Amino acid sequence: MLTLEIPGKSGVPGRMRAAPNRERQLSPGPNHPNQVSDWRATVNGTRTCSVDECPRGIYARKLCKVHYRTAKLRGDFTPDPRYGAAEALAARVNKVGDCLIWTGSTKSDGYGQIKIAGKARAVHQVAWEFANGPIPEGLEIDHTCFNPGCVNTDHLRLATRAQNNRNLSGARSNSRTGVRNVSPVAGGFQVQIRKAGRFYHFGTFATIDAAQRVAEAARAEMFGDFAGRAALGGGE
Repeated sequence: MLTLEIPGKSGVPGRMRAAPNRERQLSPGPNHPNQVSDWRATVNGTRTCSVDECPRGIYARKLCKVHYRTAKLRGDFTPDPRYGAAEALAARVNKVGDCLIWTGSTKSDGYGQIKIAGKARAVHQVAWEFANGPIPEGLEIDHTCFNPGCVNTDHLRLATRAQNNRNLSGARSNSRTGVRNVSPVAGGFQVQIRKAGRFYHFGTFATIDAAQRVAEAARAEMFGDFAGRAALGGGE
């Protein structure tokens, strides 16, 4: 509290206490970095962002700073600036052939990711859950289109870990031939497939094309719809 010295009647300085500082508290504008405006909280009915499950405080237009900037970049605050996972799935995809390719954040392996309640999740799993409900325990979501960035639910299905691992788009990076289950041996190319810890041999062939055809047929018989491709861009 401020103390002022003023002349008394006898010329001796007297003391007077100034009134407490009662400056009018102004609601911060949309560029204020920290505070939450009372009127925004009143309009929103809450002091948190209007985006589903976002715990951050309001910054402007019923949004936190992150979602406000996202909406501002889109140039769209109306009719309702809510921008949750469902809206992101609808807004951040491009149609490429029959696939709906996620254009948001992706990992190094090509799988899209999205944050829900502050936790990063695989976006194809979120898309499947929106259409079908929670993923059953012990199962995963497999792409029938072999495109990790696709969120088209027609291309997604439930699979066990083993089925998901089998349904690959081609040979692994350490393959010496570029064809799954085909390896070079003296006199040609050998077809060998492993299932449940046991190796099955299907012969040796003079050309890699002949070996690939046999490998594809054998995988289809052994693994059915989860056989995957023998080579990148090859047949089912």
